[in-house]
Amino acid sequence: MRKRTFVMLICMVMTIYGRLTAQTRIVLDGSLEQSEPSKGIYNEAGAAFEAINHTSDAVLEVWPGVYWLDDPDDPEVRLGKNGDVPYGATLRCERLRILGKGGAPSDIVFAVNRGQTQGAIGNYTMIHFIGKEVSAENVTFGNFCNVDLNYPKDPAKSRKARSKAIVQAQIAICQGTETVRMQNCRFISRLNLCPFVGASRAYFNDCHFECTDDALNGSAFYEHCTFTFFSSKPFYSTAATGAVFHDCDITTHVRGTQYLTKAGGTVTMVNTRWHSDSDSLQIEWSKDDEPYYTCYASDVTLNGKPVQIDKGRPWRTVDCSDPWHRYLFVEPARTFAYPAVGRDLVIQTRECAWGEHPHSSQPRYERTYHKENSSYKTVHDTIMVERDGMRAIACVHIDGRHYPAPSFTKRPKLKKKKDRLRVSYKLGEDLAPTDPEGNQDHSLITWYKVRDDGTTVAIRQGHAGEVQGIEEMEVYGPDAFVSVVPKYRDSQPGWDDESRAYLDVSHYSPRVEERIVESSFNDVPLIYAERLTDTGVWLMDTHKPADTSAYSWKAEKAHAPWTYGTSVDGAKGKGLFTVSRGARLIYTPAFEPGNRLELDLWADPCKTGGQGFGSATGQYFDVGIGFDLTTLSGYAVRIERTPAHDNAVEFSIVKYDHGQTTVVSERKASRCFRTGFHLHLTLADGKLTATGEREGDRVEIETDADICGKSIYMQHTGTCGASALMLHKVKMFF
Repeated sequence: MRKRTFVMLICMVMTIYGRLTAQTRIVLDGSLEQSEPSKGIYNEAGAAFEAINHTSDAVLEVWPGVYWLDDPDDPEVRLGKNGDVPYGATLRCERLRILGKGGAPSDIVFAVNRGQTQGAIGNYTMIHFIGKEVSAENVTFGNFCNVDLNYPKDPAKSRKARSKAIVQAQIAICQGTETVRMQNCRFISRLNLCPFVGASRAYFNDCHFECTDDALNGSAFYEHCTFTFFSSKPFYSTAATGAVFHDCDITTHVRGTQYLTKAGGTVTMVNTRWHSDSDSLQIEWSKDDEPYYTCYASDVTLNGKPVQIDKGRPWRTVDCSDPWHRYLFVEPARTFAYPAVGRDLVIQTRECAWGEHPHSSQPRYERTYHKENSSYKTVHDTIMVERDGMRAIACVHIDGRHYPAPSFTKRPKLKKKKDRLRVSYKLGEDLAPTDPEGNQDHSLITWYKVRDDGTTVAIRQGHAGEVQGIEEMEVYGPDAFVSVVPKYRDSQPGWDDESRAYLDVSHYSPRVEERIVESSFNDVPLIYAERLTDTGVWLMDTHKPADTSAYSWKAEKAHAPWTYGTSVDGAKGKGLFTVSRGARLIYTPAFEPGNRLELDLWADPCKTGGQGFGSATGQYFDVGIGFDLTTLSGYAVRIERTPAHDNAVEFSIVKYDHGQTTVVSERKASRCFRTGFHLHLTLADGKLTATGEREGDRVEIETDADICGKSIYMQHTGTCGASALMLHKVKMFF
């Protein structure tokens, strides 16, 4: 009896286990007139996906057809939940296999046609996969927001792209996923393709990809695959595991230089053939000059001829043509056994005299690194370690040594000579060792005026020793004073109550502000303005305009929204650039302006393609003259990225009425908003004319407008970093 009971229990456990672990078969066939859910047969993708969500191990057999995961004709804009990415469909399944049946990959198409600002707010993504494993075979995944859907099997199902202006339109993002395996599949989109990104490892065999930037899976092995690149940085980063190309064909439409990564990472390219209209195409791993990552290459050709990747920086590339490398990169990658490298690197430090190790971008080969930085500058060294044919790189950043702040041997003192004030002081000994660059006065000098209520406002400031002549300025008024923070270039800054200097200038007349005001922004006080009523000074703060309410971001008030120095990409040299979204910059003269106002502004957007901003999500730059700050009323030229263009901005003139804006001119698209951009505004005789130009590209707009106030008003609602804006010079005529 006990034996029989035991056997029955075992049978019950096995039955339950079988039900839990059995693979569920689901069929999707769009040619069927109706679904049969009891048999797992569906004629519509949404219902089939919902059936998958109730399983833990499923195979989806898909027969020829175009399967829209989101109604392409629905005019409603898709929004993600709580600001998240908007998805067309969610698949929850621990192990999912998708099999295309009865046709070529081009016959079996999963499709959506939405992207950022084009049918969606956010980087719209077709599929959100939540599970450990996903694989697909003989299927096309396409986001046809910016690409035509051509379906030769039934041309009636073909469809034009939603827009030819390229925006972020994604395929699939994985969550909690260990492996992705794709065989004989096609992935079609442009910007941010994202072919099942987010998994720890991915393997693509005999697949095809079409994309622009920030597109490919950076933790993947691509074997026997074909690619069509329409822009220069298909990977954002491959830093996690590296990406491998083996026996692939890449067709690029890029001119000049083709990069692989935007933010760096290891890429391996073995037996790969590049195809281009130009035999002079340059291929480089990344645009970054510092060799943060080692890459590997062998048997790479361009138009049938051998080509060296990154030939100007040969230390970045390891030749991997020998059988040992073939084993390291090809065989283990097929089974996701990625090799680990660089474990022998040990970093230590020791004292070094100035100049003992001259800086070089070419790294040294060392197994143990000894160095200590005695300079005020941060030292950047790059070291390589090789083991068994593999190479590891360490980028060592040793912070500069900042010595104690100096004291004053002569306290700051103000003197007046003619119509100018001058501060004089003398610093005590620099405690740092003799340094050809470090032992220099880098005191922070800030000039202030005292308001009628006794509070102060900064009117001029030197930025880390950048401004020559900051120790002098014109007499501003009877209560002007100066603050000097003592500092050498290689020391900490000091501060005490005696670092301020005053001068009784009550019997002097304040300076008379000229009708022409010029600034290169190198002495603008980098201080968040709590009030905007001060005149004759540059003021900055952050503000989220009412017409950006559809987009979720906040105006950061914790620090100054502009800073002075160098930025990235298209922003050349030094200037004042945005570091907070919603940054404003305002200038109000102390006198009443005349009947003719003019402004010239020279600026560089960090974006280099003409799009100016990170995306078309209410991102613009407004420049207004004759503006009333009290009521936020007046006229401004608006430079805006819109969904209609991916390599141009639209110029228009907007009317502000108590913070609400209305476009009051025609809109004109132009590619002139790039490095070296010049804007000219004239407000006179009831007309506002705006001209933007850059190296032959020119745009002009005009509208009826009145002088509403006396302020210059600038508002930037774009993102910062690689999408920031740098101002170089302004000239204003009041």
